[in-house]
Amino acid sequence: MTKRIAPQEDRIPFPSAWARRLLPRRGKRAGTFTPADPAAVDRLRKQIRREEAQLRAALAAPANRPFEAAGLTYLDGAPDPRGAAAVAGLLLDYDGRLMKPWLRPEFDLWLDERGLAFAVAAAIELLALDERDEPYKRPPQIADRVLVEDDPSRLHTLFNELLCDTLADLRTLLHDAAEAEYAEVVAAAAAHRDTPTKRIAAMAVLPDELEWALEACRDFGRTTPSSYADMSLWQSVTTPEQVAAMGATDFGRSGVAGLAGILDGLGAEALPFLVAAHRERRTEELDRAIALTPSDDATAYLLERLELDDVFEAAVEAAGHYPLRTLRVAARLAPEAPVERRFRLAAVAGLPDPALRAHLGEEDRASLDDLFATSGRVPDAAPEELPPLLADPPWVRKRRKGRPVVIEGLRAPAPAQGDQHGAVRLSQRGVRLVAERYARFKTERPGAIAWLDHHGVDVVPYLVPDALGADKQLRKYAEAALSHLAGRLGPAAVIAAAEPFGPEAAAAFAALVGDDPLEPRGVKVPKPGPWVVPATLPQVVLKGGKRALPPDSVAHLVTVLALATPEYRYPGLAVVADACERDSLARFGLALFQRWLKAGKPAKDAWAMTQLAHFGDDAAVRALAEQVREWPGENQHKRAATGLAVLGSIGTEEALRALQGIADKVRYGALKEEAGRQITAIARSMGLDREQLADRLVPEFGLGEAMVVDYGPRRFTVEFDERLQPFVVDEDGRPRKALPKPGAKDDAALAESGYRRFAALKQELRQVAADQVSRLEAAMVDGREWDVDEFDRCFVRHALTGRLARRLVWLYERDGRRFAFRIAEDGTFGDVEDDAVRLEAGGRVRLAHPVLLGSEAAAAWKGVLEDYEILQPFDQLGRPVMAFTDDELATGRLKRFEDATVEVGRILGMSSRGWRRAAPESGGVIPGIARRLPDGRFVTVALDPGIWAGSVNHYPEQRLKAVRVAKAEEYRRDAEEVAPFEGVDPVAASEALAALARLVGTAAEGAPVAG
Repeated sequence: MTKRIAPQEDRIPFPSAWARRLLPRRGKRAGTFTPADPAAVDRLRKQIRREEAQLRAALAAPANRPFEAAGLTYLDGAPDPRGAAAVAGLLLDYDGRLMKPWLRPEFDLWLDERGLAFAVAAAIELLALDERDEPYKRPPQIADRVLVEDDPSRLHTLFNELLCDTLADLRTLLHDAAEAEYAEVVAAAAAHRDTPTKRIAAMAVLPDELEWALEACRDFGRTTPSSYADMSLWQSVTTPEQVAAMGATDFGRSGVAGLAGILDGLGAEALPFLVAAHRERRTEELDRAIALTPSDDATAYLLERLELDDVFEAAVEAAGHYPLRTLRVAARLAPEAPVERRFRLAAVAGLPDPALRAHLGEEDRASLDDLFATSGRVPDAAPEELPPLLADPPWVRKRRKGRPVVIEGLRAPAPAQGDQHGAVRLSQRGVRLVAERYARFKTERPGAIAWLDHHGVDVVPYLVPDALGADKQLRKYAEAALSHLAGRLGPAAVIAAAEPFGPEAAAAFAALVGDDPLEPRGVKVPKPGPWVVPATLPQVVLKGGKRALPPDSVAHLVTVLALATPEYRYPGLAVVADACERDSLARFGLALFQRWLKAGKPAKDAWAMTQLAHFGDDAAVRALAEQVREWPGENQHKRAATGLAVLGSIGTEEALRALQGIADKVRYGALKEEAGRQITAIARSMGLDREQLADRLVPEFGLGEAMVVDYGPRRFTVEFDERLQPFVVDEDGRPRKALPKPGAKDDAALAESGYRRFAALKQELRQVAADQVSRLEAAMVDGREWDVDEFDRCFVRHALTGRLARRLVWLYERDGRRFAFRIAEDGTFGDVEDDAVRLEAGGRVRLAHPVLLGSEAAAAWKGVLEDYEILQPFDQLGRPVMAFTDDELATGRLKRFEDATVEVGRILGMSSRGWRRAAPESGGVIPGIARRLPDGRFVTVALDPGIWAGSVNHYPEQRLKAVRVAKAEEYRRDAEEVAPFEGVDPVAASEALAALARLVGTAAEGAPVAG
C-alpha cells in the first residue's frame, strides 16, 4: 500500500495578481532588467553638456546652495553621486514625465560611466529629491529650478519609481550582483544615508540591510504619512520589529501591493499586523491576506468568524491553499464551536480531500466525524442518486465534430395562407427573417420567441432547407431557431416535421437536431465568472431532504441556471425543479444573486439576476426590488427594466406588490412607466384593473388573530390606531405607545423574540398602512366602486384593510336605492341608527363623501363615530363641501381664485392631491397645473411667471393668472373667452374647489355649499 505524503504548507501560494506586485529581492526572487536605449543615454549625456551653463547658474542660486558644491564637482568631471543626482534633478521635467521613470536613463548613464556602486548611491540621492518652483512657470527654465529634499511623509519620487518599475530594475541588478560587487554597493550607499528620506530610499533599494531598514522604519514612524508614502516600505520590510517601528498598519492605502509585501517579507509573522488592521476595518484584500498566511493561528482566526460572509469566503480560499492545516484547525475548534457556526465550519472542513484525514490524529478525526454528524449539513448524494443532468451533463462530454451534411435541392413549402382574405401566414422569407432576429439580435429575441412559439411545428418545413443547405449564415440562423423549437416541443416533434423531405434529409435533420432535449443547442454554454464559488453557497437539497448536491453537481446546477435565460428556455430547468427542494433552490438562487451584486454586477453574468425568476421567493423579491429602484440612478435603466420583468415572472403576491410599488412611487419616470405597463398587463390577464389587483395584493401580516407579545412574566396585546400604527396594551389595560425593552426579570429568549417581532411589524406596517390610507381617500374622491363580493373580500374580511374600513362610512346602492352604513367589529353592517342592514348581491359599494351624504346625515354620522370613540384614518366627514357658482358654470372662469399670489412650494405640493404639473414649454418653464375631472374636463391654473423646471425655487412666488374649467389642458387661452360647462361630478367639483381654496388660503366666500 502506498503511503500518503502529507502536503507541505509553509509556502505562500501568492495569486498571480499579488505575485506581480512583489519586487525582486536578493537571494529570493529575480527580476528582469532591460537596459535603456543607448541613444537615450547618449542624448542625456549631450543635454548635460549643452545645458551646462544653465545648470551652473541654477546651482549658484541661493536656494540651491546645499547642492552647489556637489553639483559643480560632478560637472567638473569628478565622481560625486550627490552631484550627479543634483544635475539630474535640475534637468528633470517632473510634470512632463509624470507616471514615467525619473531615474531612467539617468541611472543607465551613471552605470555606464561609473559602475553599479556609484549608480546606486546617486539613485538614493535622486530618490530623496523633489523640485520646488514657481507654479506660474510650468515648466520653469533650468536656471529657475530649485531642488529640495523630499519630505519623508511624502516620498514623491520614490513612489513614482515604484509605480514605474525603476525600483524593481535596481533590485534586479542587486539580486544578480556578485558578493564582492554587492559589498561595494553597500559601502558606497552607506555614505548617502545622512537624512531620514535618504535612509528610507536606501531601505527601498537595499532591503536586506536589516539595521538600515529598522532605522528607516523608525524615521518613517515619526512622520504623518500621506496616502501612498508607505508603499515602498511594505515591499521592503523583513522583521516584525521593522513593521512595529513604522507605527502604522493601514494597508487600505497600499492595497494588494502592501499586503503582498508584508506577507512576502514576514511570512506567518505578519499575522498580528494583519489581524490588527482587520479588526479596525475589514476589507476583501485583508481577508485574502489572512487566508494566504501559512499558520494555524491565521486559519483559526478565519474559522472563528465564519458568521461573516466575507470571512467565510476567505476561509474557503484558505482551505484550498492549506487543506491539511484547515482540517487540523477545524478539528481543534469543532468541540467548542457554537451551533450557529457549526454548519459553515463543516462546509469548510468538507472541502479538502477526505484522504488527507489520514494524516490527523485519532482524536482529530473523531472530532471531525462528530462535526459532520451534528452540523446540520445534509450529506452529499452519490452519483447514482442524482439525475444524469446534475451528475454527467451533456456539456462535460466531448462531442465528435463531423462535417455538416449538406443536401442540395431541398425546397421550402409554398407560402401558407392565414385567413379568408388571402393574407400570408407563413413563408420562407418571413421565417428566415424571424430566425435571423432570434439568432443575431438579443433585443429582438423575445418577439422572435413569441412568434416561433405561436406557429410551433408549422415553422419547421420552412427551416429544413436552410438547416441542411450550404449557406453558412442561413444554416446558423435555422439551427438556432430549430434548437428553440426542439426545446419547446421536444426533438421528436421537430424531427417528424422534416420527414416529408425524404429519408436522407430526415436522417441528416435528426442528427442535426439531436435526440437529447437536455443538450443545449443553438446557444453557447456559459462559463460563470470567478465570483461563483460553490462552497460559499447554501446547500441544495434533493427531494426528501436526506441528500444534497455535491460540489461538482452544484457547478452543473449553476450552468443550468445560467443557460435558462429569458431568451433560451432550457428544458433542464424542469429536471432541477423535479429533483430538488424548492426552498433550498430559492435560498441558493438568492445567494447567487447577492454574490453577483458584490462582484460588481458583471454584465456577462446577468443570468444571476434572471435566474431568480425560476425559484425566487419573497426574500428574493425584496432583494431584487431594492436594486431595481436604485439602478436607474446608476445609469442602468436597461438592467432595471430586466429586473422588472423578473419580478413579473416570479409572479407571487409579494412580487406583484413590488411591481405595484415601483409603478406608483419610484422617482424615475421611465422605470415607473415600464412597471405600470407590466402591472397593468398582469391585472388584465387576471380580468382585473390595476386598482382591483392592488386591492388583492394588500398583505395581512398575520393580523387575523389577536397578537400578543409574551415576555414571560409580562404580556402585551397589540392594538392599532386610526392610521394602523401599532401600539401595545399591558395586562392592566394601559396603552403604551412603545413596547418596553426586555428587562432583567423577563424571559430572555421570549422577550427578545417578541421585541424583534413587534419592531419588524412596525417597520413593515409603516409604509403599507400609509399607502392604504392614501388609496382609500383617493377612492372616495374618485368615486371608485366595488361589487358586494369584492367589498367583502378586500375590506370586510381582510385583516389589515378591515381595520381601516371599520372606521369609515360607506354607501350601498342598488336599483336606485341608497343607504349609508358602517362595518361593526363583528363584521356586520349598521346604519346611522345602529340598525342592522344587509348588502344584497348585485349592489355597488363606495365610500361616502359629505357631498353625497348631505350636511345633516354627515353630522349624524360624525356623532355616531364620536359615540363609539372611533377616529378616522383621514378626514372623511369633516371635509369642506363646495360647488361651482352659476357664473362659473356659465363662463368656465373661477375668478374667485385668480390673482392670488402663492408660494411655489404650496403649488408643487398639489401633486400629492391629484393635480399634475404641465409639461415644460420653451425655456423649460412649467406654465401651470391641472386636475382631470371624471368627465374628461380639466381644472387648469395658469401661473405667472411659471415654474422653471431646472430650478423650481427660482421664482419663489407665483400668481394664479387664470383658473378655468375646460375641455383640454390649456394655459394660453384668451382671457375673455367664455366656455360654459355643466354636469361635473359633485364630489370631484367639491374636491377641486376645496384644494384651490386651501391653496390660496381662503374659505372662498360666496361659494355655495353642495347638497
